[in-house]
Amino acid sequence: MIENANSIIYNVENPTGEALNIAEDDRKKISAEARFFRGYAYNLLATLYGGVPLVTDPLSEPKTDFVRAPIEDINALIEEDLMYASQNLPQIDNTPEESRVSRYAANQLFAEFYLRIGQAKKAEDQTNLIINSDRFDLVDERYGVKADQPGDPFADMFY
Repeated sequence: MIENANSIIYNVENPTGEALNIAEDDRKKISAEARFFRGYAYNLLATLYGGVPLVTDPLSEPKTDFVRAPIEDINALIEEDLMYASQNLPQIDNTPEESRVSRYAANQLFAEFYLRIGQAKKAEDQTNLIINSDRFDLVDERYGVKADQPGDPFADMFY
């Protein structure tokens, strides 16, 4: 995932051929989506392993001499990528397809990242951007196969 994201970021920021015809705004959105996924991958790796090899350029040949980067360097890249993503990804109702990443997905991942590094206030700020967007609602009515039975909506997602 990181290699694919690095390749996309590099190619969209250094366009050649047909890529020169992509509008600047679209390039930002493409880069933002790639940065979201690179931030996602590095956040997962940092959560599991701490410092990991830090690769930000596409690889053009096999590499076998990876070394762990300090966790501070990994965290700095994640924060930079998610900042870019949260500022340049489209609103959820402007994504080209329902399953594409929106800025609210970046805000949620940003909150998770900030919780991991012990910055609860920044995590709260990111979640408040989602909560106060008026684009999401909590499920408060029963649904599914047990909708007509006593219980709670949260449990319905497991039936």
